[in-house]
Amino acid sequence: MIFKVAWRNVWRNRSRSLVVIFAMIVATVSVLFMMAFSWGMSEKRIKESIEKETSHIQIQDTSFKESFEAKYLISQSDDIVTKLEADNRVKAFSKRVVTGGIAQSSRSTSGVIIYGVDKEEEMKTTGLYKEIVEGEYFGKTKSVPVVMGQKLVEHLKVGLKKKVILQFQDVTGEIVPVRVKIVGIFSTNNARFDQMNVFVPRDKLSSLLGIENGYNQIALVSNDADNLSEIKKDYELDAGNKVETWKELSPELGLAIDSFDKSMFVIVLIFFLAVALVIVNIMLMAVLERVREIGMLMAVGMDKKRVFTMFLMETIFLSLVGLPIGILLGYWLITTTGSAGIDLSGMYGEGFAGMGYSSMVYPSLPSKQYWALSIQVMAIIFLAALIPARRALKLNPATAIRKI
Repeated sequence: MIFKVAWRNVWRNRSRSLVVIFAMIVATVSVLFMMAFSWGMSEKRIKESIEKETSHIQIQDTSFKESFEAKYLISQSDDIVTKLEADNRVKAFSKRVVTGGIAQSSRSTSGVIIYGVDKEEEMKTTGLYKEIVEGEYFGKTKSVPVVMGQKLVEHLKVGLKKKVILQFQDVTGEIVPVRVKIVGIFSTNNARFDQMNVFVPRDKLSSLLGIENGYNQIALVSNDADNLSEIKKDYELDAGNKVETWKELSPELGLAIDSFDKSMFVIVLIFFLAVALVIVNIMLMAVLERVREIGMLMAVGMDKKRVFTMFLMETIFLSLVGLPIGILLGYWLITTTGSAGIDLSGMYGEGFAGMGYSSMVYPSLPSKQYWALSIQVMAIIFLAALIPARRALKLNPATAIRKI
């Protein structure tokens, strides 16, 4: 009976109830879309970073990352390669020779990281070849071929089939200049990556560096992205080598994933505290308007526990109407924009590229976030409902009946 009375009380003042429901719907849709937008940006950035830049795991000498000097080769590299070839967890891997250097044209100079890669291995491990906008991924040429980013090409003021000079130190410390020909230009969503990295054939770079046998870096892709910690642990046993997952290679992305739940909890709290204040205000008004009615109910035998439950249920019923509608509308909005995408290239394209994010955002949200949001909202609304319900308990039946 209390539930029936509470439900009828909700709709006694339709305008007031609809204001609360509308506020909940707007807040729910807004929060869901903000979460989906943020998650969609991070998810796409992580996917592109793994596919085109870091891979799932990288193996290198412990001193190599600090200086990018070619003399720091992976210890026991042949044994590691044999182990990788027999590892069912490894989908593909690429053996790289890497060094820091300078790219120089007649008009400009830029510091770069030079990667010596095997074309076939690299195409199986990374998707950078899909981002070629001019030329080919290591097309045929009599000169030493180089593939570089569009941002670097623009900085050097050169173009496809033009020649530039790469300078770097070999394993003995001698400066080695080499003239290379641009055979391919790539463009990713990460402007910094495009300006900092160039790729040449591994055998050519190994010869120029004086490396007869060995590699500076091995990048691998796993068949199971959730099993990286086990793979890392197994290959860390190889002495002298550093094994890092993509979260360690790009700590800002790992932090974004790890802190997503916490940051979203804060956003939900802020939004729905505002809604809770609206509910508290409206329900307190309802209590004050119905003082005489409450006094009569208590006078004829309704105890304070039932009065408390009635007002509590009225608030919860408002939530049970507004929250599902908000979630359904939010889901529809996220699904629609997630399929079509949101193009922000006009105003924010350069800014997003500078941070390594795509200007095309596809909002998405894991299903667990919908459940988490529902639980958080109901908890906040329940706490908000306690204030007007407690106010009703303080009414004195004799005084309330005489209230005009």
